[in-house]
Amino acid sequence: MSHLTKADRCATVAAIRAVSVETELQEALSNKSTVMIGDSRSNQLLRYIMGLLNPEHRTDKIFHRCDKSMEVLDPKRNITINFIFNPFPNDEMLETIHRWLVEKPVRPDYIFLETGAWTIYSHGWSAARSFRYNLTHIAIHLRQWSGSTVPVWIKTFPLHSEYSELPFGWPNSKYNHTEQMGEFHAGIVEQIAKEHHIPLWTTAFATAKQHPEMYHDRVHPGKGLLRAFACQLASMLNQKTCSDKGSAEFRKR
Repeated sequence: MSHLTKADRCATVAAIRAVSVETELQEALSNKSTVMIGDSRSNQLLRYIMGLLNPEHRTDKIFHRCDKSMEVLDPKRNITINFIFNPFPNDEMLETIHRWLVEKPVRPDYIFLETGAWTIYSHGWSAARSFRYNLTHIAIHLRQWSGSTVPVWIKTFPLHSEYSELPFGWPNSKYNHTEQMGEFHAGIVEQIAKEHHIPLWTTAFATAKQHPEMYHDRVHPGKGLLRAFACQLASMLNQKTCSDKGSAEFRKR
């Protein structure tokens, strides 16, 4: 790049950084089958990942109504990702996990689980004990059934009820101290994962907590955070650092 001007070099570096997460995510997911169980936030992450894997997928629909289920197929790279909307740690979630890990003829390589927000939305503080009990029950069975599948729990994404620049929503209107409730339930997820030796994805929580200004609303991380999460996912699965974390898009909601 010695013949380029400083501006040209900066533009070239920016272009390289802009595509790195796509390349590294393709590498991480190639020849893999992945299942993601969670709520609208997990669904939006997967929609964003779809756009990274295939630019033909529209990214302007990310924050529309949540899918009950969704399948992402990339035959060229042999990538399969399935999303199942199941936001509560209950018998239905347990049946979903059993179906994928015991009943299916071919097990997925990874199964991701994100939960907590809907328990808070539906019950506030009152269901914290049953949330812990049910999640422990799921952890025990998950370890028994997982076999060659790697289970990964996602530490519950934060709620930002107190950041006034975001649109008003249920974290403001339904309860007091919603952010504290979110962190408490995230702590339960982390504790149970550690107790039962389940891999835990914590960097998404930490990044989202640090950047409320990058949320789409008070519940859902915006596109910049979703890109950061995708980069973290690639780093975790490839076991090497994704170079995209400082890209310009990361600074945009």
